[in-house]
Amino acid sequence: VNTDIVSLINKEYISTIIDTINTFDYVLIDTNLDSDTIDYLFERVNKPIICDAVSTIKADKLRNHLDKIYILKVNEYSHLESDLNENIPTNLIITNGSKPVIYITKPFTKQYQPKQKEDIKSTTGAGDSFCAGVASGLTYGKTLPEAVDIGTRLAASVITSSENVCPRFLPAEFGLEV
Repeated sequence: VNTDIVSLINKEYISTIIDTINTFDYVLIDTNLDSDTIDYLFERVNKPIICDAVSTIKADKLRNHLDKIYILKVNEYSHLESDLNENIPTNLIITNGSKPVIYITKPFTKQYQPKQKEDIKSTTGAGDSFCAGVASGLTYGKTLPEAVDIGTRLAASVITSSENVCPRFLPAEFGLEV
């Protein structure tokens, strides 16, 4: 992560654009942001929040906000497990490398989304692409299972590339009407 760029996305900057942020359908929070910025976003955002816990250490930044999260994406070995047992977000998505994606929706229905097996070159950027696909799918009216499928397909496209970025796709390839 380029920490120089991420450090510019701070509480002071967010305060200048919070009205614009609150016009979005969903707000995606990445735990690479500092704790003060994350806390500020949870205090001020009035839209459904999607969070990517990124890593088990960075997931701690979300511990006090679990009840405000619409979708939480974690890796299987997140140490938020004890908190999640008591205060599960509306939707929980668990990724774990080449294993199937697990998503749990209230009232605690566990479902599996098969992952596509690909020739893996690098996993860098896969989580970001997955979250972007889920958020895009939901923004365009897809159900959570359909959005998870879009995220899975985008992540699969990234791990087969050595550039660590999503190739360009047309929205229609994902059943999105833009």
